[in-house]
Amino acid sequence: MSGGPGRMAAPLTQVGVWYAQTPPLYALAGHTSRIPLVWGNGILHTSDRIKALIQTPEEHSLITKPDPPEVKVAAGPSLDLNHIKEGDDVYFDCHVKARPDPSKITWLFNGAELHHNASSRVMVVGRSLVMQKVTRIQAGRYTCGATNSQGSNTSSPIRLAVKWTCR
Repeated sequence: MSGGPGRMAAPLTQVGVWYAQTPPLYALAGHTSRIPLVWGNGILHTSDRIKALIQTPEEHSLITKPDPPEVKVAAGPSLDLNHIKEGDDVYFDCHVKARPDPSKITWLFNGAELHHNASSRVMVVGRSLVMQKVTRIQAGRYTCGATNSQGSNTSSPIRLAVKWTCR
């Protein structure tokens, strides 16, 4: 089964191989037949000659496999989550693998959405969540979520324990 001009054809029975319709993507090269494109690591691979013809984002999207987000949350590399105490700064990173890139990143604390709130020392910066001078009230489960045109997904939780400090 084939797609319309400039669209991907339906997947064939051979796993991992799709065929792109040549007009208009390959019209510059004068091709009139379908050109096989082979999946590898989420991207369709072709010869360098064919790749050189891909000039616009629209053309690139014709040979890029869209994927819903795969999401993981991690503590900042310099943090030891086993030794967080009141008054420490904590940051988490949301690692997302998605095609196309996510249009929205959300952070959740115990299931409730977090928002940037500088007066509470909670900052959402890009794909990072930064909390300054944490308190024991902020102990709990943190997750991040990502959304793109292919769907939404939420990470497994990371648990933050905040130890009490004597004053």
